[in-house]
Amino acid sequence: RRIVRAAKLLGIDTPIVGELMTTVRDAMGPSYPELVDDFERINRIAVAEETAFNRTLAAGSKLFEDAAAGTRAAGKTVLGGADAFALHDTYGFPIELTLEMAAEAGLTVDELGFRELMAEQRRRAKADAAARKHAHADLSAFRELVDAGPTVFTGFDELSSEARILGIFVDGKRVPVVGHQKRVHGEVSGDALPERVEIVLDRTPLYAESGGQIADAGWISGTGAGESAKAAVTDVQKIAKTLWVHRVNVESGEFVEGDTVVAAVDPKWRRGATQGHSGTHMVHAALRQVLGPNAVQAGSLNRPGYLRFDFNWQGPLSEEQRTQVEEVTNEAVEADFPVNTFTTALEKAKAMGA
Repeated sequence: RRIVRAAKLLGIDTPIVGELMTTVRDAMGPSYPELVDDFERINRIAVAEETAFNRTLAAGSKLFEDAAAGTRAAGKTVLGGADAFALHDTYGFPIELTLEMAAEAGLTVDELGFRELMAEQRRRAKADAAARKHAHADLSAFRELVDAGPTVFTGFDELSSEARILGIFVDGKRVPVVGHQKRVHGEVSGDALPERVEIVLDRTPLYAESGGQIADAGWISGTGAGESAKAAVTDVQKIAKTLWVHRVNVESGEFVEGDTVVAAVDPKWRRGATQGHSGTHMVHAALRQVLGPNAVQAGSLNRPGYLRFDFNWQGPLSEEQRTQVEEVTNEAVEADFPVNTFTTALEKAKAMGA
């Protein structure tokens, strides 16, 4: 982005990044072979970035000029951290570019204020992510269970597993027992809504959200004396990549830490999620067939009845390209290829088109 602005100041109005990238490849390719191996994709992304930034540079420059004028009008020589943050947050101006523009205007920038606002934004984002995943739970509450060892995932081999409850958490606090009924002012209320709790098991067939695929839905049911207990599993998340945490709504009975239970996957849900996951691979293969090997996956989201496939490209696909991708994908669906499960090395999987 600094290159783009420098070019503008030199009176260059045509795109130049593509030409510069060729020079970068030739000069640095011997030390960074990926620049040579993946040059077409890297160059395409760089050119797309130049095009996108050109669209926002004028608006961002106007915002900077207004902020600089306001600073001088107030008799100050320091551009506020909030102004620098607005340029970064709204227009994607890196702080280095703002510092450069400020110096050209005879100003300095409140870098400390800018970095404090950036840190606050990161804290908010982190807190929001934790809230979405763990309902404001204090993740340190799970530390003892994390240290005790990983959850055994059985879902590749079975959809129902007997398991032991290792921990129960309500609002992030560990409790020994939880049930459908709640105590209200010391008395048991049978009309209360099911408790929303998190249950950790020693083993589970329920898939935890990862790899672009959302978690399984299913149930946790009591056995023996606790057979009346039943909870609907609404989400499963991993903590420290090793501990499966089941978010549940308790529908009946009580669950006690140490109890033996049965964890079961909703087979219809699992089937829909796996179809979506297989669908992303078919879309990926179709894109590579139509667009070429540079159509590389950048992300995905799979859930029953829905899939999203993310990839970087130099621009929108044409109607003809979209039609071709759709036709190739539909042909693969209609072919009803057999699905085989096996474990292999990551590089080998990528070579096979994963």
